[in-house]
Amino acid sequence: EVIARNCPFCGPNQKKDNQYKFYMNKSTGAYLCYRKNQCGATGSFYNLLEHFGKEDEFEFDDEQEVNYQKEYKKPESETTEPTSKVEEYLDLRCISKDTWQGHDVKEKDGNIAFEYYQNGEKVLIKYRTASKEKRYWQDGGGKPVLWEIDKIDKGKPVVICEGELDKLAIHEAGYDNVVSVPFGTNNLKWIKHCWNALKKVDEFIIWADNDEAGMKMKNEIINRLGKHRCKVVKSELKDANLLMYKKGKQAIYKALDNAEFEPVDNVIRMADVKSLKLNDIEACQSCIPAVNRVLGGFLMGYITVWTGKNSSGKSTYLNQEILEAIDQGYGVGIYSGELEPDLLKNWISHQAAGPKNLEYTMHDIKNEEMAEVPDNISEKIDRWYGDKFFYYDLNSSTNPDKILETFEGLYKQYGTRVFVIDNIMTPEYGGSGSEYMHRQSRFITKIKQFASRLKVHVHIVAHPRKSKGKVTKEDVAGLYEITNKTDNLIAFHRVNQENIEMFGDEIKNRYIDINKTSDKNKDFNVLEIQKSRIYGWQYVKAALKFEPDSKRFYPFDVPRLKNKKYGWEE
Repeated sequence: EVIARNCPFCGPNQKKDNQYKFYMNKSTGAYLCYRKNQCGATGSFYNLLEHFGKEDEFEFDDEQEVNYQKEYKKPESETTEPTSKVEEYLDLRCISKDTWQGHDVKEKDGNIAFEYYQNGEKVLIKYRTASKEKRYWQDGGGKPVLWEIDKIDKGKPVVICEGELDKLAIHEAGYDNVVSVPFGTNNLKWIKHCWNALKKVDEFIIWADNDEAGMKMKNEIINRLGKHRCKVVKSELKDANLLMYKKGKQAIYKALDNAEFEPVDNVIRMADVKSLKLNDIEACQSCIPAVNRVLGGFLMGYITVWTGKNSSGKSTYLNQEILEAIDQGYGVGIYSGELEPDLLKNWISHQAAGPKNLEYTMHDIKNEEMAEVPDNISEKIDRWYGDKFFYYDLNSSTNPDKILETFEGLYKQYGTRVFVIDNIMTPEYGGSGSEYMHRQSRFITKIKQFASRLKVHVHIVAHPRKSKGKVTKEDVAGLYEITNKTDNLIAFHRVNQENIEMFGDEIKNRYIDINKTSDKNKDFNVLEIQKSRIYGWQYVKAALKFEPDSKRFYPFDVPRLKNKKYGWEE
């Protein structure tokens, strides 16, 4: 085996324990990285070439050709010109005498013998029964090359098909620049043995059998010869000979004329993309008018990251957005790594009930009145939730992929369209240090792909690194990719006497006004939109009041939202 000091996929590493972990088999070219950070890169030699942007180009000098000749045995069997038995069978397959006489078709013991030549030397004889009982064999030790590779015109497109009779059928139809593979779909050694000729061809037309094995061979040939010079024939019937037998020569011509290059992977023709009209994007509206005005609501197919210091109110506020989504008919799925389902339900049910539907009872231990949701109201809210509100069970798994798999299950079974991950630090990523951060970043990428693919909206809570000062997008914990990859970034702040100077004159003056006649300073909250990918807004702020008993936030300038009625009251 080849043992490399550094893996070409996960890169150089100064730690000795992570060196010499990349192994590649000299014979097969298969490789695997055993690096401790679980790079786990694995694949074939051709995958390795692709990684480096190289093509598989075999170059053989005379010495190498001699070595290859030693591996194979020249055929010594004697063949004769075809008799009437072979002629009749080929005629039955719509192959005329004029066609097969011009090719290396012989006979031995009543069977068809296909003689293979390379550089004028016979290197293989392959046999086929001249009857419906199809059976193939060959003289042992022959060299696998393309049938009639010596006869191709390298300046014209070369058709590569899967069988000798398919090649003859294509010749019968009038196209003569054709070769056939020697041993079916699983043996592609002919590529290296014919490479000196194949590398000079500008264009190939691959006509594989229309079955699973044929498609596998087609993909491997394209991978080896290069997608840029391989067109593909798509035929409704199994192979070229059957197509001519059933539909005639014209069908062969049509199939060749309609051969097309395989689409380039991972690209989209911009001409095929429907231009986006922002007003046509489906969106779940926010409970705060300013958010709708700036973001256009929470657009389906996009993600929003929420940040803010501990106890700033961001998770409590997000509960209101959950209720707003349910009220608009969007189901919600939430992963909460911090709150058990019963406590989460207690908080959000207070918000759903609203201040006018709460009752107050004396707490036995606290010895003070506490706001509670009456049982009859709670039952109505539960019926309203129905199959529109789901909590991810933390006892199952906190693996990031499992969370998204569960969310997708909710989407497929219940039509859930809004999801919340609170917070991004709590799933089990594994690893430590930079690897932990990279895995978290990859999870954000997967969330983004999940939202885009299913046209859902995902809210993500991400805590900031620092505990002092105003939180900005540079302060979100984890790698910078988190804020780069999100579509919206919203920071939630609690404004108090200590930080009032950080929010500008408008917020500062509001704070002064509401505390003019108060003996004790009254804090409030600010929702700050720090990033809007779609509309480009930055640092737009909305000041919010908080009603402690119902845990509802509402804008200073829209006090009626304090008593908003949700669908359970209708």
